[in-house]
Amino acid sequence: MLDAATEPCPSPSNSGSKGSRTDYHEYLSGDKCDTEGFDVLPNTPPPPKPARAPNDYLPYNDRAQFELADFFFREEQMSAAKLDKLMQLWAATLPSGQPPPFAGHNDLYNSIDSIQAGEIRWQCLMGTYQGARPEGEVPAWMEAEYPVWFRCPRETVRHQIANPDFAGEMDYAPKRVFDKDGKREYGDFMSGNWAWQQAVSARHALYFCKVAYVALL
Repeated sequence: MLDAATEPCPSPSNSGSKGSRTDYHEYLSGDKCDTEGFDVLPNTPPPPKPARAPNDYLPYNDRAQFELADFFFREEQMSAAKLDKLMQLWAATLPSGQPPPFAGHNDLYNSIDSIQAGEIRWQCLMGTYQGARPEGEVPAWMEAEYPVWFRCPRETVRHQIANPDFAGEMDYAPKRVFDKDGKREYGDFMSGNWAWQQAVSARHALYFCKVAYVALL
């Protein structure tokens, strides 16, 4: 078991009553550090994000293809059938072997899903019903496949932590808040018993973030 200690620095979201004190874990205190894990001064700004070239339109080949994707999907909200027909007509006007901007609607949608700037790409899993089936005729919904769309939880947490809008508004480690009489106070996820127990029983440097779930980074 790791010991706990009262840290001098207050939690950003400490909502304890007047005269309260906050205990943080001796090691899992949420102190600011660099990418190597070394402590830095509290007011140290984050490293700048790598600059992108002005002509970088990845995953698109150029600006024209990027703007076509935006036009088809966002401005016109063109149906899949019309997209496929337009690309077939476009291909017919090109020299043999030269492809149109998109092979079809699936190619367009996949290109949008693979954009990395600012968002986390969507992924899809196909699921089917795995429960008991009735004797005789089986309902169609039991035989059907269903798409489950999701974004990587780990990357989602990273983006949330990197978002400057949350600066000073997030607890990065469990805490215990006590009022002036020594009575425990609860105000948010990180002030609860479960988060604290995870910290004091951890064998490794686990990092907890206040989100709908707890992720190991």
